[in-house]
Amino acid sequence: MKTLKYIFVAAALGLTATSCYDLDLEPKGLIYENVLFQSDNGIKKYLALMYQDLPIEDFNYCQNGDDKGYATVNQSGWHSGNRWQAQKGSPASCAAEAAGRGTSYGDGWGYWPYDRIRDINNMLEKLPDYRANYKEDDYNAYLGEARFLRAFYYFGIVKRYGGVPIVDKVLDPKAPLEELQQPRNTEYECWKFIYEDLKFAMENATASKDEVGRANRYAAAALMSRAMLYAGSIAKYNQYTAVTGPAVSAGLMGMPADKAQEFFQYAYDACKFLKDAGFKLHTGVTCKVT
Repeated sequence: MKTLKYIFVAAALGLTATSCYDLDLEPKGLIYENVLFQSDNGIKKYLALMYQDLPIEDFNYCQNGDDKGYATVNQSGWHSGNRWQAQKGSPASCAAEAAGRGTSYGDGWGYWPYDRIRDINNMLEKLPDYRANYKEDDYNAYLGEARFLRAFYYFGIVKRYGGVPIVDKVLDPKAPLEELQQPRNTEYECWKFIYEDLKFAMENATASKDEVGRANRYAAAALMSRAMLYAGSIAKYNQYTAVTGPAVSAGLMGMPADKAQEFFQYAYDACKFLKDAGFKLHTGVTCKVT
């Protein structure tokens, strides 16, 4: 019996040692930045979720209705294919489903995609470690693409809430609480942050028009014209909203009217950039309502 006990103890110790060794292995099936940031295909995979969750309020976006325009609570927000029930990890889906959960946000207003912004900040911080893998133009194009995406996400937040915290770096979750509790920036600062990201994207993102579904410098210019026109309109017509309070006094909501011309000029310059590149307004399409 003593011999059997020794055998069992030895076997148990052997299994324990083996298990500890296996746990030290790098997990299989997980791909990290050290692989993804070394190639164009890897960067595409990394950015896939950032593209998927962009707050694109296009013809599939129904503020208060379903895909046919009928008012239903469950279909409010982003199109039904990107709803919370289908993709629970999507911030866009979360926003679309907010009204159905009975929150105080309603109609797609509960939108805080800082998880995706963190992913983009991570790429902007880590990609320089792999700069030697790329030609100079390609490397700058990837940075421009990332900053286009970050600007798009901030556009989705700022037009809903005004000034929000500008997080332009990866925050350490183990940092002191006061470092993580970042205050709101002014609305003017937020629109300028969007402008700077899009300006960089217009100057550095790829000029190629061949790849569908991936941002180039012309997509950045189109978003610039749209976002800056939005910002300029807020400044120009803010006086007519009759909204008051501490947030307004601190510049967290709204902007002075004298800031309007600055943003209108940015919008004009972006449109001229597109015109000089040979782009024209989309015309000749008749919409039929049934």
